[in-house]
Amino acid sequence: MRKAIDTYVRQQSLDHLQISSQEWKRVELILDILLPFKKSSDRMEATKRPGIEKVFWIYESLYNELDRLSSLMEASDMTEARWIEDLQPAFEAM
Repeated sequence: MRKAIDTYVRQQSLDHLQISSQEWKRVELILDILLPFKKSSDRMEATKRPGIEKVFWIYESLYNELDRLSSLMEASDMTEARWIEDLQPAFEAM
């Protein structure tokens, strides 16, 4: 995704829209947060009548994913970024 967007911005002479490395890190983290929810949503939509075992499995996997992301944010060098600090209370509340 990054390569395609950077190439497009250069080819169209839209240098003022060039995405910085810090902004790409944000995009990657946001995708890392949202992708498991998208996959889980797709799984539930594909099921006509989800049983409790499927619902529990999806809930458990999402909860584990949130734990992983919270640990990643705490241990990462990204903690110095202010926008990461703004996300932290939301993860702690879950």
